[in-house]
Amino acid sequence: MIVCLCRAVCEQMLGETIASGASSVDAVTSACGAGGDCGACLPMIADWIERRTENGYAHATR
Repeated sequence: MIVCLCRAVCEQMLGETIASGASSVDAVTSACGAGGDCGACLPMIADWIERRTENGYAHATR
């Protein structure tokens, strides 16, 4: 599924970016571009980061 339509960032890329150490929305945007245009995906990115961090999956690949 595409998370960021503007930059064509899919769930897999988002998961890999977070697993690589991007632990904030700004870090994700810097790493893969998601959220850098219209911003509609920013809440979803923040949710992914929160869920991965809460469950200990911040460094696991999806």
